Parts: sequence; structure tokens; C-alpha cells
Amino acid sequence: MHFGRSFVFLLLLFGPACFAQNPRGTQNLRGNGIEFIQNRGQVADMDHQLRPDILYVGSTGLARVYLRKTGISRVYEQSDQVRVAETAEKIRHSQNTVSGIRVDIDFLGANPEPAVIIEEQGTEGYFNYYYSHCPRGITRVKAFNKISYKEIYPGIDFSFYGAKSNSPRYDGGMEYDITVNPGADVNAIRFAYSGIEKLQLNANKLLIKTAWGELEEHIPKIYQIVDGKQIVIPGGYKTSTRMVNSQSPITNYEVSFWVGEYNHALPLIIDPWWSSYYGGSYAETGEAVAADPSGNLLFTGETSSTDFPTSPGVFQTTSATGGVYVLKFTATGTRVWATFFGVGEGFGITADASDNVIITGATSATDFPVTAGCFQSLQQGTACCGLF
Repeated sequence: MHFGRSFVFLLLLFGPACFAQNPRGTQNLRGNGIEFIQNRGQVADMDHQLRPDILYVGSTGLARVYLRKTGISRVYEQSDQVRVAETAEKIRHSQNTVSGIRVDIDFLGANPEPAVIIEEQGTEGYFNYYYSHCPRGITRVKAFNKISYKEIYPGIDFSFYGAKSNSPRYDGGMEYDITVNPGADVNAIRFAYSGIEKLQLNANKLLIKTAWGELEEHIPKIYQIVDGKQIVIPGGYKTSTRMVNSQSPITNYEVSFWVGEYNHALPLIIDPWWSSYYGGSYAETGEAVAADPSGNLLFTGETSSTDFPTSPGVFQTTSATGGVYVLKFTATGTRVWATFFGVGEGFGITADASDNVIITGATSATDFPVTAGCFQSLQQGTACCGLF
């Protein structure tokens, strides 16, 4: 049985040239972390002009993703006031901030009319839209979990899909793979970033400065399948800047890839990155990240959310005040586990050769969880560490 939802005259807009937003109520229909809803005329800009260049719209929670014919746009939303937590129990101050930013990634020199392929069956349900620019309604709009652009560059395909999640409060994020087919030129792939303040390459990571702070995009995974085995190919990012035009002060930041020696008779896969929000209904800070020997990613920091999404069977699944969190993802963005660990803040994290996780941080709690027979069982300062 199919079901649908109707959305009446809802158009959320912020800032010049930003795109129309779909309502948050669609999120409970998502299958694997993100759905790409087909644009059949319901997407318009703030001037109510239709945007046929936008092919699909998805949501990763606070970020809205637009798949355009020759690029990706991400719109990040936030309320007009952000509360900044000093501790889990006390609010230090409030500050006003922008309500939305948009980051555009344009595929330079790309095919303006790529063949768009639906790789997976549509998700359950459909969407109905009744906006001022389509008062008679656009109904039974389908959504899909995986979309591919074929020949976006000669012999090069892009596939967009969502990261899976086991938590009802974690939406996952968008991933995409680039397939360089035999005979294609990997140097044809060039991205231009706009809507950001600065982009630089540091230790093979992209550091992207926005009005809301700095984002990181890690070195891409580049590989081939040879005789059924995954062979990792050395590679990474290259960056440069370019003026939009001689009369404009705006600078676009260009990103491409460098790739080491590989077998040009076989497909080459570039898995650039994954990104996601993760947290509860209040506020989180990320203080440290590390990789374990298996390539999983470890995170720690502080949360003020009592509903921070933990996983079953971990050390501490609930907290009345928030506190230290420890979080583990696979290298491809799937959550492995998440736990609270007392009241305080985690500042550093690492893992040993046996995949045990070590964190350091600070706490003022007298009931911080310590183990029997440990060096210091009573709180006499602020330093703490934990071993999992």
C-alpha cells in the first residue's frame, strides 16, 4: 500500500538565490539515511522562479542537498539564536547568528545534460506539493535512495547515495563515488567551491572555512578491484584558486585529484568523503578525532543533549545532564557505537594496537566513573582519562 503526504503553501527561504526547502515532515519516509526526491516542478527560488536545473532534493537533517545537473548545493539551516554551553548544567551566553548558508560545488567543464539513472527502486510512499507557484498541486512525487549521473565527464560516472544508520535520531549523510572507466582521464574531474570564505589543503585534508566555522573533508579512498581484491591506489586532492571574472572580487576555489600509478584497463573508484551531523536536540562540540588500526574513525567531545543518540549495550546509554561522549564510525560513515562517559568534556582520543580506545579530557564531577583499584579514585582536580 502506498501512502502520501500533502504540503500546503510551505516555502522556506533564506538569503538571495537560495532554493526552496521541502518540509521536515518528509524525513520519516527515509530509507537508508537520505532520500532523493525528484524535482517535477515543485522546486523554485525565492522569486518563485522554477529551477529545472535541480534534479533531486534530499535532506541529511540540518542540511538540505540539491543535486543539480552540473553540481551539488548544500544548504545548512540553524535557528537565529545559538546557545553556547559552558558546562552541561550552565549556559554561558547566547549569540545571534545567520539562519542559513549555502555551499555550492560545481563540476567544471562537465556535461550539461548528463544521463541520470535511478539505481535502486523508489522508497515507500510519495509526496504531494501545493505551493503558490503550483497551486493545483504536483502529486505522487517519488523518491529514490541512489542516483547516478552517467558520462558527466567522458567515461566518468558519479553515484549519489545515503549512509545507513541504526539510530532513529541520526539521519546519516550523503556519499558519492566517482567511477573512472577504462580509457577516461581522471584529470578531467574539477570542482569549484563557492559560498565559502576560504579553502586550503592541510595534511591532505580540505579545510573549508564557512560563516559557521571550519569543515574538514578527508583524503579520498581511491582503489581498483583486481582479481576480486580491493587494491588501494595512492592519491589525494589538488587545490587552486580562480577569479570568477576580472570585474568580480569573488574567488572560487578549485579542487581536483592526483592519482598514482594504476591499471588503466580497469575501472578506478574515487570515494571522496562522507559527512554527517550527529547529536541530540541541544548542543555538541567535537574536540578530537583519530583512526584506529582498522581504519575506523573515533570522535570525542562534550554534549549538552540528554537525548544524544547512543547505541545498545555500550558503557553508558543515558545521561541526565549530557557530558563526555565517545563515538565510533567506519571509514565509510556507518556508526559502530556511541556512548556517554560521565560528566565533563573529552579533549583527546586514540586507539592502541588491540583497538582499545583511550580518551583524555576534563571533569569537575565527583562521581566520574572510575574503576576499582585505579591510581586515583577520588576527584582532586580536573584532569581525567578513560580506557575502553
